[in-house]
Amino acid sequence: MKVILHVNENDHFKIALGNIKNLLNSGEEIQIELLVHNDPIRFLTKDFSKESNFIEALEDISEKGVVISACNNTLNNLNIRKEDLLDFITVVPAGVLELIKKQEEGFAYVKP
Repeated sequence: MKVILHVNENDHFKIALGNIKNLLNSGEEIQIELLVHNDPIRFLTKDFSKESNFIEALEDISEKGVVISACNNTLNNLNIRKEDLLDFITVVPAGVLELIKKQEEGFAYVKP
């Protein structure tokens, strides 16, 4: 089973982390990607993730094999450098393109 969770609203970020935790605890063998763009991409930066207490949750899911992706177009629009992101974040050229590619690869689409 493969799933991509799409977060582009701040108040949905915490919900997505809960969804991922539940999926990881489901007992199913599942490949998970969390794709973030728009303003919640700030949650993936080193400084903001520490301030908001999301860093532990992000490190935990990353260590469990969840791919956490950030949209490069959003990074450019918000003037966030790749170096500002947590080390385990994957940068994809365009969030929408990543969603299309993953769905073509058979990933289920979830928008918390």
